[in-house]
Amino acid sequence: MDIQTIWIFVAAVSTPITGVVGFAIQLRQVEKARLENRKLKLELVKLAGDRDKMA
Repeated sequence: MDIQTIWIFVAAVSTPITGVVGFAIQLRQVEKARLENRKLKLELVKLAGDRDKMA
């Protein structure tokens, strides 16, 4: 296998791998955002309960 063939193979494989890695990173960010939203919703429920107790 000559060097040109190796470079063509590397170029052909790198694009799909980059896409998969990018997708995985975005998926982690979405999951992190969902957990943050869940945490904030629970905090709002707690604050609303505290407010009702004070009233």
